[in-house]
Amino acid sequence: MEKFYLKTRKFDKICVLIFSILFLTVGFLQASSLSFGKPIISWVQWPAVALGCLIIFERLLNFKHYIKTRGILLLVIFALSYAVSSIWTIRYGWYENARFLAFMIFQFGILYATDTEENPDESKKRLAICAVYYLIGTAVLTVLSFYFMFSGYTKIFYPEAGAEGPIYYIGFMYGRLFGAYWDPNIAATMAAVAVIISIYFIIKSKNVLLRMLYILSAILQVLYISFSGSRTGQISLIAGVLFFALPLAIKHRFFNKKLLQSISAAVIVLVSVVCAYILPSAIRNGYNTLVHIQAQHNNENSTQTSPPTNQTVPPTENHNIPDDVFDRGYDMSEDISNRRFDIWKSAVEIFKTSPVFGISRANILPYVDDNLPDSYLVTNEYMRFDSMHNMFFEILVSQGAVGLITFLTFIIFVIVGIFKYGKYLWYHKYFPLFTVILSIAASACMSTLVMAEIVYVTSPISTIFWISISCLNHYISHEKAEKDIK
Repeated sequence: MEKFYLKTRKFDKICVLIFSILFLTVGFLQASSLSFGKPIISWVQWPAVALGCLIIFERLLNFKHYIKTRGILLLVIFALSYAVSSIWTIRYGWYENARFLAFMIFQFGILYATDTEENPDESKKRLAICAVYYLIGTAVLTVLSFYFMFSGYTKIFYPEAGAEGPIYYIGFMYGRLFGAYWDPNIAATMAAVAVIISIYFIIKSKNVLLRMLYILSAILQVLYISFSGSRTGQISLIAGVLFFALPLAIKHRFFNKKLLQSISAAVIVLVSVVCAYILPSAIRNGYNTLVHIQAQHNNENSTQTSPPTNQTVPPTENHNIPDDVFDRGYDMSEDISNRRFDIWKSAVEIFKTSPVFGISRANILPYVDDNLPDSYLVTNEYMRFDSMHNMFFEILVSQGAVGLITFLTFIIFVIVGIFKYGKYLWYHKYFPLFTVILSIAASACMSTLVMAEIVYVTSPISTIFWISISCLNHYISHEKAEKDIK
């Protein structure tokens, strides 16, 4: 088997990189309203599945070299618990659950699992290539979004009769920029991660032209967050900027005294909050003001040139001046969560009916129809919700206490490892990489509080998260091994 392992090293590296790009592509296609639910997704997804199965088979044969990946056994247990949950509710369906399980195995066994005996720089190369591709994908979708915005193009897609699915849009709707995305919250979170990656490349790149492109990328994504009206995107951006800027400020050689570190930390926190939260709001409000001024100017010119009529218009009325262009067209003062609190209550109700193994992710609606017909998920006036809009509630419903405890244990294990062995990376030449990975993870994890990310989804955020955490743990394992040898 050792000869087989040596012969498959190059094969594994190339195939894993190709698979990662394909997985990201599937995520971009699913996030875009232009391709959502279209056959083009299958054209990319099935080659990814075939390649993924081949890689998993090769890694099972060489499992001794991957079993040492930090936390991989916990993720294996987590995947097994999902299999049990699927079998538990198999009477409601099996195909979609098989699909969820397969993609979960791909995330854990390919994107996350690494050969700990290899140089971690290999993981860094894969992350760098995937990060650049991530920036290109988000840039294309965001440019298209602004094209739709300025051209005034809007289209609404309704699910087919009797089919489950959301109503989604292209362009501008409800005072928010959807653009080329079907969900502005997902898009804004993708943009927040793109901003963090862009800042990292701005710092690391020595090429002036590339730096300019990365600066444009960051500006473009901040503009999308501004016009999307997404609070999720703004909060994710705050988390990412804080986890990136704060360690760099403290680590800088100028701040070699505790007082200067404390002062710099406070300043960084303040600046981060201003830039990540107030700046998008200011951009949005400034644009609304310009639109009002232009509309008023056009109205005055129209009034001056129009022929006199017998009908007068009160001077206080101006029907040509619009309301705020970018302003969410519904009041959330009575429900700041925008329905999420009711959904989470329903999640607890479902958990009580199957607390150990849950009801599986794919069978939520059939199970609720059969066992909880009065649930808010299916009786609200808006739509039939099949997502809990929170990763932890999603796991609680899908895999019960077993799944949630297992995944929380994995999270704690990773955090403890960062605090225990991450100190080696603190003084390492790859410290900026260490910070950007933490920032990507922080931004993605913040979004999981109001969205179902990281687990059960094939999104660009989820893919880049698992690749980043894999790279981080690879370095930690490598540095730990070197310290132990010494």
